[in-house]
Amino acid sequence: MLNKYKNFHLENLQSSLMIRQPVFYDKVGNHINNPNGRNWAEIGDHVVGVQDIRARLGTFTTPWGAKSNVLNSTPPVRAVEDRLSNLLDRRACELLTDQRRIAVLWSGGIDSTCVLASLIKNTNNLSQLVVYCNSKSVEENPEFYKNFLVGKIECRETDSLDVTDDFLKSHMLLHGDPGDSIYGASVPHWQHLIQDNRHLLPWRSNLNLISEGIDIFRSRPAMSHVPLNPGFSSWYANKVGNNIEEVKTYEINNIVDFWWWHYFNLKWDFSMLRPFYGLRKNRRAAVSQESLKSFIHTTFYNTEYFQNWSYTNLPKLFVGYPDKHKLEAKQYIFELDKDELYFQNKRRKESTYGGPLQYPTYLDKNAKSYFLTDPGVTEALIELLEQYTG
Repeated sequence: MLNKYKNFHLENLQSSLMIRQPVFYDKVGNHINNPNGRNWAEIGDHVVGVQDIRARLGTFTTPWGAKSNVLNSTPPVRAVEDRLSNLLDRRACELLTDQRRIAVLWSGGIDSTCVLASLIKNTNNLSQLVVYCNSKSVEENPEFYKNFLVGKIECRETDSLDVTDDFLKSHMLLHGDPGDSIYGASVPHWQHLIQDNRHLLPWRSNLNLISEGIDIFRSRPAMSHVPLNPGFSSWYANKVGNNIEEVKTYEINNIVDFWWWHYFNLKWDFSMLRPFYGLRKNRRAAVSQESLKSFIHTTFYNTEYFQNWSYTNLPKLFVGYPDKHKLEAKQYIFELDKDELYFQNKRRKESTYGGPLQYPTYLDKNAKSYFLTDPGVTEALIELLEQYTG
């Protein structure tokens, strides 16, 4: 019977939408004899902000064979001259033509506040909007909540949201991801290089510094219980580097570019799907392909023009970090809220909008959640990790 379940998951994993990293090191990773499998099981623990890895462009072999969703394909590369504010207005106007209600997951952070600000600026019908937030959202951006939401836009508790197929048919669901890819992220891996501008060194001749940045993140106190595999950092840095070398479309020059590419090409898919990780009451309920396609199509930052704006402005995304990071986004918000305190002091940080702490181990092609506690899941993962050639 266990083999039946295992085989079911082996097939499911190949077409899955997301396979979570880490695969809980203490429950799966320490059962892996294959060094390449152990390396893969460590990715989520030791690389910032990773839930899943799959390449939109080029080769990045995984244990599962699951591919990037074709709906998330990278656009043809072109330089753009648009200001970010024009693109934010453009996206809001596109989405406001939809007849559904627009539900915004608002964390109070820069990315989701930009989404909400663009909608407020470009509509005369605030009743079309509904904001899902919580006390942490308000704490992160209290003036915006007080001046633009209370008594003006319907607000609901984030934990009350149930991302069902019916909800997606009647609502467009917007969130702040993958804003970090557009504006640049993964800073913990190269922050130690900023003081003497080594983050701008060529990445090809400085893979040792990239490995060092991974090791620094790995050594944080929260991971003190996880044994460090000394070969992991260089293995991962070289694996990403090989992907960059294979894809000749984009010029990726320095260490900052390296980490921008890491998000842009390898982390894009899973960041699109965050609302499906925990904001569901019945986590076995299927979401139709029609609803998933619509959700991806209307994800705020998932457009060719935002992606090309990001690539065009790559040399400027981290100038003057941290003061100037996401500066144009903060200026756009300031044009609306005139909140000097938020504009001057707000920094990029990991924002959340709640939901259960128990993330799924994987989402199948219909966004159904499966967990290590489900029969056969652990066995399927171990089999694939033992076979992984790196």
